[in-house]
Amino acid sequence: MTKKTLFILFFLCVSLFYNTKRTNRLDWDVFGYYLYLPAKFIYDDIRLEKKDQWLTPLIGKYKTTDNLYQAYKSPKDIYVMKYTMGLAYVYAPFFFIANTAAPILGYEQDGFSAPYQWLLLFGSVLFSLIGIHYLFKILSIYFSDLVVLICMSFIVFGSNYFVMTTSDGLMPHNFVFTFFAVMLYQSIRWYQDQKIKRIVIIGFCIGIAALIRPTSVVVAVVPSLWAVGNFEDLKKRIALFLKNIPQLCLLAAVAFLVMLPQFVYWHSVAGEWLFYSYPDEKLNLLTPHIINVFFSYKKGWLLYTPIMIIALIGFIRLYKKYPSFFFAIFIFFLVNAYIISCWDCWWYGGSFAQRPFVESYVFMAFPLAAFIEHMLTKKLRVAMPVFVVCAFFVYLNLFQTRQALYGVIHTSLTTKEYYWRVFMKDAASDEDRRWLEPSQYADGKDETGPGKTYNTVYGASLYLDDYSSTLNSGNLFSRSLITPTNLGYDASDHFLITELLADTAAAVISENVLIYMVTCINKNGNVYKYRSKDYNFRKIKESAGRAQLSVLMPPQLNNKHYEIVSYVYINEPAKLKILSFSSKVIKIN
Repeated sequence: MTKKTLFILFFLCVSLFYNTKRTNRLDWDVFGYYLYLPAKFIYDDIRLEKKDQWLTPLIGKYKTTDNLYQAYKSPKDIYVMKYTMGLAYVYAPFFFIANTAAPILGYEQDGFSAPYQWLLLFGSVLFSLIGIHYLFKILSIYFSDLVVLICMSFIVFGSNYFVMTTSDGLMPHNFVFTFFAVMLYQSIRWYQDQKIKRIVIIGFCIGIAALIRPTSVVVAVVPSLWAVGNFEDLKKRIALFLKNIPQLCLLAAVAFLVMLPQFVYWHSVAGEWLFYSYPDEKLNLLTPHIINVFFSYKKGWLLYTPIMIIALIGFIRLYKKYPSFFFAIFIFFLVNAYIISCWDCWWYGGSFAQRPFVESYVFMAFPLAAFIEHMLTKKLRVAMPVFVVCAFFVYLNLFQTRQALYGVIHTSLTTKEYYWRVFMKDAASDEDRRWLEPSQYADGKDETGPGKTYNTVYGASLYLDDYSSTLNSGNLFSRSLITPTNLGYDASDHFLITELLADTAAAVISENVLIYMVTCINKNGNVYKYRSKDYNFRKIKESAGRAQLSVLMPPQLNNKHYEIVSYVYINEPAKLKILSFSSKVIKIN
């Protein structure tokens, strides 16, 4: 057997070991990508008009999601899928096989029973193997077998490609990685023979990648500039394109045809040929989060995938020895990284490391391979420490992947303090978890009440003499009460308790009006944690005009970057006079 075959077989065994540990693969985001298929071909309800009859029971049965964030009402008051349908294309062959096999095997033909789960798992593993196979073929054109084997080991086992194929293989990145690899291989061959079949494959790969993740369209820069290392190469490339305009038009037509069903779907459910289906998130090109994306403890790419530091260093060697590859890959890397950093949710939800970089490893393999090749020419005393560091990076990736899979590393709430507390640990203690970044919304737990005692760490009140506010039709919000954060408390549980005292006797207010108490913990001007609690007027009146709200204060708040702001507001015009608004920081005993 060749080294490549042995490598792929080894990866297959590891992949199956991890993949078979999951019982439900069609959940959360994958559920949204997949929903097109059962909605259309089983329930004939692509608009989700009858979702309460079939979708709601399925969500309850298979626990696919906590809420239907995967679809929203369009301007036409019709549900529209949040995610584009590219992955539904890829899932489709395995879905149809499962849909045929399910009743034969005695399973429910509902789109989510065991045959669907296992066939789609098989599809994700198959695509992983195809992607690895093609990247081996590509690198083998330019580098020795040893360089390719080391490079592939670093990519597959030393990066978050590993977790995105062995645990989250149905997410987009595994499939886009494979389409990128096939596209690059066919592009290299097209420059040698200009065969039409290669143009069709390239167009399909770009179209399907863009339909899976629309920002993937920037990959077109790679085949366009491949093997362009200087100005003379660029002139020759332009001449070649001008000579082959019909083929390039065919490429564009194939890519367009792949995406056409999406446009038709949007027009059907939203009345627009191009429809932005992410109402809760957006790409803001003017506010990149570059430092956070690369270095943060929350989800820093180079922190959790340190082998890519070696790849970035490898760009220097790539430029010196392989300039014909350098420009296409480096330009793509810069544009792609910038776009990734401009997404509002720059940490990309609950996943290990920065998952949107995974598909780009097809191209990052080149500077990585160039670095490895260069190190293999060095004396042992120079090369050995470098490879020891690289081996540690691979081990660290596998260890931290395991931590993430078992909940030791939190995939979206890790802080600097928490990261170092659990570094290279198999488990996190309750004391460690106090240092996690709290989720933005508090759990609604109230910490005061009968039988509880507490010590007051800090207290402040604003009374009628110096604080008077009447909430009415022209002023729905009260003035804010600021609580300091530099109180020096330790990591024990502390809570901020705010209390409202209002003059209900003189109030002009409907019993339907809701009075909200709100506390925001802001970090650098952005909401870090938020909790609100609503009271109706009857409840306030029965409590002698008093209302309370408690919010957990995490230990890392002892920092100048934080600000605690509390206020009151009413949901519709009324008249309520606030007599006092107080806050105190307490420790529950």
